[in-house]
Amino acid sequence: MCRLRMLFLTLALAASACADPAAGVPEEAVSGALSAEAAARVRAEEMARLEAEHRACRAMRENIDTVTALAGTPKLDAQRHQVLGRAKGSPVVFRRRPIRDLEALQPYFRALGESLEDPRRVYATLKTLRGQARYARDQVRTILLPEGYFYADDPQLAHWLVTRFDLVRLFNEPVIWLMRGSVVHRLELTDRGYRHVDGPNAGQIASLLLFDRVAVKRSELFPVLHADFAPAAAFHGFDRIRLERVTPIGINAKVRYGSEGPWVEAVFTTEDGRAQLACEIVEADDRQRVKAFRAEQHVREVAAQRLREAAEAEARESLMFDEPREEVGQQDGSLRPQWLWAYKHGSVGYSFNEVWYPVFDHQGRPHPPQVCIDFVLDTYERASGTWFGNSEAPRQRNIGGLDFDKLEMPNRRSVEAVANFFRENPGMFDLWDLEPEQRFRFVQRQEFFDFLLENADRFRLNNVVLIHGPRGGEAHYHSFIVARTDPMTGMPVEVMENAGKPRFRSWHAAMQSGPLRSVKHVMIPRTDWLRGAFSPSVPVASADDVKQDSSVPSAATN
Repeated sequence: MCRLRMLFLTLALAASACADPAAGVPEEAVSGALSAEAAARVRAEEMARLEAEHRACRAMRENIDTVTALAGTPKLDAQRHQVLGRAKGSPVVFRRRPIRDLEALQPYFRALGESLEDPRRVYATLKTLRGQARYARDQVRTILLPEGYFYADDPQLAHWLVTRFDLVRLFNEPVIWLMRGSVVHRLELTDRGYRHVDGPNAGQIASLLLFDRVAVKRSELFPVLHADFAPAAAFHGFDRIRLERVTPIGINAKVRYGSEGPWVEAVFTTEDGRAQLACEIVEADDRQRVKAFRAEQHVREVAAQRLREAAEAEARESLMFDEPREEVGQQDGSLRPQWLWAYKHGSVGYSFNEVWYPVFDHQGRPHPPQVCIDFVLDTYERASGTWFGNSEAPRQRNIGGLDFDKLEMPNRRSVEAVANFFRENPGMFDLWDLEPEQRFRFVQRQEFFDFLLENADRFRLNNVVLIHGPRGGEAHYHSFIVARTDPMTGMPVEVMENAGKPRFRSWHAAMQSGPLRSVKHVMIPRTDWLRGAFSPSVPVASADDVKQDSSVPSAATN
């Protein structure tokens, strides 16, 4: 630093003292010295700023360490992956376990509430509560929604809750309020159930998921007992969080940047259920790795959002599973070729086994049947802007950033063929082929979910999971996309699929129809390929207004 300053002064004095410019110091040398001096000064100022931030962050952590920690939920924490694997829910964290107010219950319902703590009586108790719900909603809600939370910390109880109870069984008020994670939804009762009033889900039927909080008045949702770390993880780019101390004034934690990246000390605050990163201490040696991983995570998050939007569109359109209503033997997959021929040739419908099917739905949106791997590839393509034109548009498949047809796969409608193709043609998806000893059948619940937890880094957002095994007397494949992971454990907690219709489901729901099946392969999209596949200038394809943009290159062919 001193040498650079002396050189700069010497050059400057020499330049000003010489009458003849040719005899002076070259202008480039002066400029270079000045640039080096400025760059060094900026680096020094940046290092000083970061060190000051780190000192302040350490002071915050030390202050939090002096405050009494909250109770937390040790029982839930110990089997969190099992609970969220069995029941679809929002992966939030609780400051303490919600309290069931048994004293507010009538004696009969108090006894039912107490029996939920006895594993031998849980199923019978829930069956009784389900029958009583329409006649004594207040009593049943007090039991099943302690402090308004649809809460369970036992995997089997969690599964039974989300599969046996819904909003209309527990509420009949004209308007209720639901909090999922850190987002509040206003719901109105209709003849088909509670519907979302506003927001991106406006008009859609509302569901009740594990860890949701529900109230008749919006004010009753606050103050909250939970914290939602998912938005902070998506925004800041960390992929795992480990809580160290949870207090009323803040949370000490460590966040992870990649499976091989650093664990970084951090402090979080919470506001109305939303966890916010107050500060973190990224050491100098780790900054480049953190920066690089954040960039990768940003690509994954953008892709995940686009894939979700595409899958949500397919769910709204109720695209049918490719299984004929009338079959001769096993004919799954027979409808789509018929649909495609009818679509291209201007027909409004087609027949198979003397049953008629429409080319478009009642809103004029294309209605192609899908087998499970169709859903996967369609969703990726549609997220990139590729989809079929509607009834008012030319009968063509409009191409966005992806077009798997251009790859000339031997069979893009076979799970096994698709896996083999991407294995033999690297650059898009990497393949993880599980060894026989890794293939735990779903019927082995404990081992299955423990394996997912231990290998969570193989089940990231956007990864395609291929399962295989006996179902209905024959070996059967199924495929789905990882849609959501738990920031606490990395465990994949929600998948999107078409096994009857497009929808978002828990692992249990996706696997239960064939409990002897196991995970056979995982298709892992490469980050650089994802970056090229989803152009910010090309929106997710809408069946209502699909326009062709031939200038967009296909990332599937890169």
